[in-house]
Amino acid sequence: MKNKILACLTLIFCVFTIQISAQVRKEIPLKDFFKNPDKAAVKISPNGKYISYLEPWQSRLNVFVKNLDTNEIRQITTVTKRDILFYDWKGDDSIIYMQDNAGDENFHIYSASLNSNEIKDLTPFKDVRCSVIDMLEDIDNKILIQMNKRNDQVFDVYKLDVITKEAELVEKNPGDVVGWLSDHDGNIRISMAITDGTNQTLYTDNPVTTFTYSAVDSSNKPEPYLSIIITVA
Repeated sequence: MKNKILACLTLIFCVFTIQISAQVRKEIPLKDFFKNPDKAAVKISPNGKYISYLEPWQSRLNVFVKNLDTNEIRQITTVTKRDILFYDWKGDDSIIYMQDNAGDENFHIYSASLNSNEIKDLTPFKDVRCSVIDMLEDIDNKILIQMNKRNDQVFDVYKLDVITKEAELVEKNPGDVVGWLSDHDGNIRISMAITDGTNQTLYTDNPVTTFTYSAVDSSNKPEPYLSIIITVA
């Protein structure tokens, strides 16, 4: 009899505890799943004197830089129409970032100087979309980009001088390439193409001469295979 009473009391206690937990537990607001983070994409400058990050300003992610010696925080960008989705350091003084015009999807590449506070549009071409392929950390003042300047249907590869804005054509898109990957010297090693409705991954071992790509057979390769090609080719 005592065991039955004890079991009943235990059951009543469990039910009571569950009810209290249900009352205390709060629902997570739906907006919390979609709001911007407080800080994101934290990076350190090449000289180690600054950290940079994305932080909301007027509801949009913008680039901020903090001086680690003085704790001074500077806002680098002031976009209000669309978040900054990509940025990186180029040298100790410049921030490179991408931004379109009020959501038109024609992203341009900009540089912002910490010393002069000058912001430059490095790709000031109308109705042209650009993106960064490689920041070329070991090559001063140059980055590797792709843009549809020559033909608005395809993206060619250019080596862009962030000081003079000169864009040197590196690889012309034959018409079916939808993505490029380079080595650390800025040479295109891999391209992703769609030919006759079939996805193909192509690579080259010798980017110095005219490109002749060979198809990569990745059917029996582990997933990191492409990264290995990029690193050691």
